[in-house]
Amino acid sequence: MSWQIIYRHRYTVDPKQPGVTLPVALFANDRVETTEAAIDTGSTLCVFKREIAEWLDIAVEKGIEDHVNAMGTVIRVYGHEVRLVIGEMTMDLLVYFPAFQNIPRNLLGRQGFLQRMLFGLDDYEGVVYFGYHNDQ
Repeated sequence: MSWQIIYRHRYTVDPKQPGVTLPVALFANDRVETTEAAIDTGSTLCVFKREIAEWLDIAVEKGIEDHVNAMGTVIRVYGHEVRLVIGEMTMDLLVYFPAFQNIPRNLLGRQGFLQRMLFGLDDYEGVVYFGYHNDQ
């Protein structure tokens, strides 16, 4: 038995680098910040460094409070609606910023991001494929 999945977007990543990291742009409050974010299938939320919120003029603690567990540590985070752009893909989604902890990298998790995507990875070739879930 076989299945066919339609991927509308293809991105090249460096397979020698740790994780699957893509260049992204976040838009909020008429500002934009470009950075990198790692696709993390084990992360429930999309979490970005606090300094990105500050550059976007987002009042972190006025967002939706939640908590994430990272390596045995509970981190308080606050969710805010932003526009995320990866190449030709654009979506509005809720991303979270830590209350005060410094996190080592930005994460694209399941809620809001991966749950809306069809995601394929050819790690050997360094290629990531995305399609919107409703493309099927």
